[in-house]
Amino acid sequence: IRWALINLHSKLVAHAEKFVDAFYRCSDPVIKDNHIALQSWKLDHFNQIKDQREASSFCLHEHDPISQTKEVLRYFGNTFFKEFHKDFWYSQSASPVRFFKRKYRTTPLPMLALSGVAFLYALEHVAKGQMSNCGNTLRFEAANYSSLFKAFWTAMLGLSNHNLDEVRIPFTEQLQLLHSQGMQILATKGPESLQKVVPVTIPPSVRATALL
Repeated sequence: IRWALINLHSKLVAHAEKFVDAFYRCSDPVIKDNHIALQSWKLDHFNQIKDQREASSFCLHEHDPISQTKEVLRYFGNTFFKEFHKDFWYSQSASPVRFFKRKYRTTPLPMLALSGVAFLYALEHVAKGQMSNCGNTLRFEAANYSSLFKAFWTAMLGLSNHNLDEVRIPFTEQLQLLHSQGMQILATKGPESLQKVVPVTIPPSVRATALL
């Protein structure tokens, strides 16, 4: 399973780019109307949210929008991150999940860790204006990728085995929910789903005649 997941990094990053716009909604009209200023603002913002050591600002966590200290509600639980994860792994033809879906009962940590790496790279691509398939795409550096992957996977393992119930249980429940929601997507929108078959078109007049 692990190696089947790792070979998809470039497609993962390209797909993740569709889910990161929410992180770059600037409310300052002066900055928004100036392309250079906006790109500089995006890069500054990316540098603030990319550090996994800063839990209160790390982009992959879900934070309390009311709390002034940005208390973490769910580790690796950001809404946009989770939507990207489910959409890629369970609805895209490039995903290998349909081939080994019977081998696990919850979200595999290597899968979620790889999603995290891809999401972070997508945020950097957008911040620097170097998106996939645009000729000047940032290279996916193996050294940076492997260290991030290890950091995320280690953190997720720690959460899964944490000695405090209030830390471990919400995270493991989140993994199970992601898996359950993903399997529903796979069944209804996945590459082999019958519901993805194009319906037969019947002109209104024919349909009306058939109903007589």
